[in-house]
Amino acid sequence: MASQWVVIQLNAAAKLWGGKDNIAHATLEAVATAVLAIHHGLTPPEMMLYIAQLLSGRYGKIAYGQLTPDDLLAHLSAFYEQQSRTLAAHYKAEEERKRDAMFERAVRYAVSYEEYLETCRRAEAGDAEAQALLEGPRRGKT
Repeated sequence: MASQWVVIQLNAAAKLWGGKDNIAHATLEAVATAVLAIHHGLTPPEMMLYIAQLLSGRYGKIAYGQLTPDDLLAHLSAFYEQQSRTLAAHYKAEEERKRDAMFERAVRYAVSYEEYLETCRRAEAGDAEAQALLEGPRRGKT
């Protein structure tokens, strides 16, 4: 099923861009099989993005009418590496955002040691507000 979808995408690219010597369906099936074997984690949107970038010249100029099966496969590794770097940068930024949010929350609720000891003293004396503060924030409330 996945290979048929890839074949359809490659066939559309070959027809749109003009495959050299009209790339045969069997050749496109072989290319699709190679794509899925080498990069089995490639998603449909990534495949479509790869084809668009390939045809736009991101990996070198391909003259109209000169698209070959080799062109379809040659730059897939470079695309995959770029996608991996993009995702890594996204996850790194997300982790930094979470860390900053945790720091801001810690700063918002921070108290000095002296304030903590005073709250403990008040709680031991029966102060309900101090006892509630020592219980900590309820889940879902900040």
